Amino acid sequence: LYRSRVDGGAPELVYEEHDPALFMQVGRTAADGFVVLSVAGPDTSEVRLIRADDEEGVPEVLRPRQRGTRYEVVESNDALLMLIHDDSAPGGRVAALDPHDFSVHGECVPPRPGVHIIALTSFARGVLRLQRVAEQLQIVLMQPDGGEHIIAFDEPAYHLAIAPMQAYQTSHVRLVHQTPAQPPRWIDLDLESGAWHEVGGMHLREFDPGAYRVE
Repeated sequence: LYRSRVDGGAPELVYEEHDPALFMQVGRTAADGFVVLSVAGPDTSEVRLIRADDEEGVPEVLRPRQRGTRYEVVESNDALLMLIHDDSAPGGRVAALDPHDFSVHGECVPPRPGVHIIALTSFARGVLRLQRVAEQLQIVLMQPDGGEHIIAFDEPAYHLAIAPMQAYQTSHVRLVHQTPAQPPRWIDLDLESGAWHEVGGMHLREFDPGAYRVE
């Protein structure tokens, strides 16, 4: 990873990963407080953060890599949330970190039997937790006051996802739901109340979802 000044000059090497088994990517947190440099492989990961108000600063290691431990981080208002998968929490747990010294403040979501946390997506009014329970996907709205709202469905099989590229300051988040017999439909989730409603969907000519049974 190189860094170049917009007013010219030679590129500066910021970080070089020497393990050929690891992938590396760079991005920004949704709240725009940090530049995130992450490396990850099948059984390990490591995140370095550069504060967005100090783009020429040295990347700070969030947690040194350890075989058998994978983690990722999102920024939520004045906190960092770390999703961790390790031997003590194979299904995942979520810890809250101080954004200044990265110390652990506590566990927001403890490990739970039968629950696998897949990802976190942060917005100004809440954090969405994508998880799988009894092999079915759920999206959990984690609100700043600690409240939670679960979005799930009774169908025997379905897919549920968060539409990409949504604004951090949005008040409603667009979700996508579909089943093997039902084309995609779009759902708006209110981050303040946790209520959701369908806003549209894909309709196919000469196709009747009621003619199929999903088991």
